[in-house]
Amino acid sequence: MFAALHRRFRTGDLSEAGLQSACNIFREDFENFYVRRSATKAVVDHGMQLIQKYPLRGYDSIQLATAVSFVNALRQLNGEELYFVGADKNLNNAAANEGLTVINPAEQS
Repeated sequence: MFAALHRRFRTGDLSEAGLQSACNIFREDFENFYVRRSATKAVVDHGMQLIQKYPLRGYDSIQLATAVSFVNALRQLNGEELYFVGADKNLNNAAANEGLTVINPAEQS
């Protein structure tokens, strides 16, 4: 998220004040709402498989493998659905192909 925000700042899509505000909101959300998991061997192995299927960067493959693992476990536990939020087209396409419900904030109005 930080990389995307700073990239938007460097291209002029975000002002410095907008960048600082968005970064602060993200930091707060990260601390209070995001679920963080360690990358297990199974997740890393799945990430490698995802790279063979899709044009993903290394870190993106781990992010997706973690999300798939977490969503599948949650679905089995209580049937609850989570959303994969991202603005990277390749990553979002791969997530959708892996059965995740994707939200692209860049496409929201």
